[in-house]
Amino acid sequence: MKGYQFEDTQGTFHLKKAENISYLYFPIAGEAGLKSSLTPNLGGNAKIDQNTFLLEPVSAENLVNNRNSRNFWCNVKGIGSWSLTGNAAEALSKKFTEMQDDSEVTAGFMWQKTTRESKKYQLRGEILSFIPVEKNVEVMNYFHQIVENKYMSEAPVEKLFESGRAAFKFDGAWEVNTIYENYPDINLGVAPYVVGDDWDGERYTPTGSWAFAASSATDNIEGATELVKWMSGVESGVRIWNEAKSLPSTYKAFDQIDIFQTDENYKALYEQLSKYGHPRPKTPVYPQVSTSFQQALESVGLGGKDAQTELDKSVERINAKLKRYTR
Repeated sequence: MKGYQFEDTQGTFHLKKAENISYLYFPIAGEAGLKSSLTPNLGGNAKIDQNTFLLEPVSAENLVNNRNSRNFWCNVKGIGSWSLTGNAAEALSKKFTEMQDDSEVTAGFMWQKTTRESKKYQLRGEILSFIPVEKNVEVMNYFHQIVENKYMSEAPVEKLFESGRAAFKFDGAWEVNTIYENYPDINLGVAPYVVGDDWDGERYTPTGSWAFAASSATDNIEGATELVKWMSGVESGVRIWNEAKSLPSTYKAFDQIDIFQTDENYKALYEQLSKYGHPRPKTPVYPQVSTSFQQALESVGLGGKDAQTELDKSVERINAKLKRYTR
């Protein structure tokens, strides 16, 4: 194999138009046991062992030729659809010609980055493939890359989404009502919340809102208990929705509010909450957990500080708050 160039003493190298080389693939693996083979066009399998596959098993023969692989498409209005992986009929028909996309693979120890640029579609993209070793550290560094590559602003921009300058926005369920009330011209759609697959084998989304509780030190525990029951019940759920647009906590309350059956965005919110909702962690220091995570994310994502160091600081702050409850 010719054409590759090393970038450092750690084995990092890059290779232009790597998809032109037959039988070329790179291994990617993590300490949790997931292993994957990856071609320059993102073909290849992913597995835990010989009996447990995430993607279809492949042999050396069909590793490169199999069209059933990972892909990422960009639809350009008036021109057509472009595959960022190069695994498309149009791209394959142009291989070894002057019309072939410019591409380059950069890879190191258990990671690979594919860069592709199309003159026809006037697009350039990168796909970074890896299996996280330390999940939290990788997530923090990923957010830093988003800022560093200028995909998002370091400083908040007022009404970026509402003004039409941003295509999407991460926010709470209350944002739907805010848009409806203040920006009725926006063609709003609710996308599925990002879900995880490592809670008892099922998908989940974090949920949480106001909480009502009775103190053991109250002079009237019976009355306080009845108040908590009512505040977390059907009637109060409907009233709180009508007054503050906070989502109810009971199925019966949702059934009594027409908009959750008639409005597509509110139906989407209810579906996600009812199917995938899971309570936040039970801890007396949740405010400190939330604040510490935010501080760590800002320090790494915006400030470029070391992810592991900032996460360790967050754990120390949370543990310090917990001590008052363990004395």
